[in-house]
Amino acid sequence: MKTDLALARQEITALREERDKLKDAVRRQLGQQLDQVGTGELAARIDELSRQNAELTAERDALTRGTPSGRRSLPRRRRTGTRLARACAG
Repeated sequence: MKTDLALARQEITALREERDKLKDAVRRQLGQQLDQVGTGELAARIDELSRQNAELTAERDALTRGTPSGRRSLPRRRRTGTRLARACAG
């Protein structure tokens, strides 16, 4: 009887250890699956932000290229406006 009880206890201990190992394996696998889903979403978001950054950079560059000529033409416009005002007044 004592031998049966000792064997039963050993078996219960072994089963508990196996259960704990299986639970840990399932947790790790689930964690990896969740990480992969999150990684895909993050990669998509990074791609979207990179695209937006490229668009904004191109827009900024276009505006920057237009600015110097606009600054140069402003004095010309003022001189033309002054000439027209003098011509109309005189």
